[in-house]
Amino acid sequence: MKRQSSKGRSLSKLVIAIIAFTSMLSISISCLILDRVIERHNEELIKLIASYVYDDINSELLKPLIVSQTMANDHFLKENLKAERDIPFETEVEIMSKYLNEIKEGFGYSCVAVTSEATKNYYTYKGFHKRVSPLYDEYDTWYKNFVDSGEQYHFDVNLDETNNDIWTIFADARIEDENGNLLGVCATGVLMEKFQAMFARDESKYSIKINLVDKKGLIKVDTNSMRIDNALIESVLGVAQDNQITLKKFDDTYVVMKYIPEFDWYLVVKRDGNKESGAFSNLIFYMLSGFFVTMIVVLTLVQMNISKRQKQIEELAKKHGIASHAGLYATMHLIDLVDDTIHELSRNPDVELLKITDGGDAEQRLIYAVKEITELEGLPQMLSFIDLNTLAERISDKHAIDHEFLSRKYGWCKAHFLAVEQNGDSDGVNEIVFAIELIDDKKRHEERLVYLSETDAMTGLNNRGSGERKITALMDVGCEGMFCLLDADKFKSVNDTYGHDVGDKVIKAIADSLKHSLRNSDIMLRLGGDEFAFYALGVTDEERGWIVINRLFGEIDKIAIPEMGDRKIKISLGAALFSEAKKCSFNEIYKRADIGVYESKKTVGNTATFK
Repeated sequence: MKRQSSKGRSLSKLVIAIIAFTSMLSISISCLILDRVIERHNEELIKLIASYVYDDINSELLKPLIVSQTMANDHFLKENLKAERDIPFETEVEIMSKYLNEIKEGFGYSCVAVTSEATKNYYTYKGFHKRVSPLYDEYDTWYKNFVDSGEQYHFDVNLDETNNDIWTIFADARIEDENGNLLGVCATGVLMEKFQAMFARDESKYSIKINLVDKKGLIKVDTNSMRIDNALIESVLGVAQDNQITLKKFDDTYVVMKYIPEFDWYLVVKRDGNKESGAFSNLIFYMLSGFFVTMIVVLTLVQMNISKRQKQIEELAKKHGIASHAGLYATMHLIDLVDDTIHELSRNPDVELLKITDGGDAEQRLIYAVKEITELEGLPQMLSFIDLNTLAERISDKHAIDHEFLSRKYGWCKAHFLAVEQNGDSDGVNEIVFAIELIDDKKRHEERLVYLSETDAMTGLNNRGSGERKITALMDVGCEGMFCLLDADKFKSVNDTYGHDVGDKVIKAIADSLKHSLRNSDIMLRLGGDEFAFYALGVTDEERGWIVINRLFGEIDKIAIPEMGDRKIKISLGAALFSEAKKCSFNEIYKRADIGVYESKKTVGNTATFK
């Protein structure tokens, strides 16, 4: 019995030694694999964070640009600058300051200004500030540089001398007349501290450093004001000016760069990889400590301990990889394309969205959950987006794809596929993260800004630019219809006799008559002053054209302005048809309708002439 016991102990020692060696080899291999996984996840994480920061910055910088471009296309501002020399200086200052103050208060920007090309007068919401003189005032070189560049818009970082020399980001836009002649430059300013606060928030949240730099590497936006226009980031030199993310690594620092074409700047995001490296070193220490402990325990405990260590490896990999993204999305699921499984990674507890049970048959589980949350109108496109059979091909060279859709409960959402685990041969992916982001507030705000840029503020109709673009687009694809120009007869006498407030009521009344006479599918626009136009779809002959015109005349006859007493509003209208038999350009049909207006003016009362 003594010899058998010794033999048993020897056999146990041999088994333990074999298991110990296998365990050590397995741990060593796992550490190498984990090191590569962490490296790869670090790269994907910094790219994902940079994409989020890019979207945030792009959205915030587009807002003042849209305001500046809207001002640059404002018919009122253009006409005022044309007549500037004919208006008394004090009156012009009052008009401009009131106009600019309304925009400032309406959108909440720190500075709204207009510089006249004719007089070089620099107007702000406070009134007249000075005359721009690039030759004698170094501050004013921005004006000459922008005008000489020929660009339609431009972003400039400068000290706002009208606001205590505070660092400000200006969105400048050219104001041009209908012939392309320069009338001036309008600018919308956003306080630098707003972007510094946004950068500081993200830098603290994601342990990163964010900068916006120009093509020469000069820093334009930084949380440290001393570095603005005073420090260089040379890593952007030579980076392609395209929509791709460029990743570089310097020692243990990851640097992601992305060109922002709208602003001609680069986004630069830096992140220190030492934190993950330190965590990995700690992991190795704990593994080796655990390994030597297992050497002195029985076989079953050794096996249990190895299993526990392996589980810790997997959890730590997720912690330093995919799970770090959880704060950006309402839900996140990990899909293994090889094993065809899906597992939930994170969820916002306040959002009831995409409830998927972990398990196999990933695509069917995903399809069922998506059908539950998606509006029927957009469901076919959403099902095509989540098709796992084509996903590897669609995402292989992009690392991330997304699709916006309308959910039943939370409005607009954005679905993301993010490549996490690449195949060993780099031809496709093994693991994908499917994430959903709630974007309804951002989407509706963007739609509101587009609406404001395309709409005439007084009447709610299309403004000249957006209306003409829509009509031209319809004509380009062969949509037949009737184009009409019209204006109010003797409108100047209305303003002179009853004042501009009554004149504004007349303009609004004519716009309302158009809305009551035409269909929602027809294009209606205010050209400026008392001039309007519309395009009636499907009206291809004069007989049907007169039905529409007479209906409009009937609505015009109903107009009653109390201040004008019994005086009635009459209009002169010119009409031109566009059809397969009468194809022409927008400029040609506009000229024909304009001749019709001229001939209608020869007859008193509501009159229309076809040309």
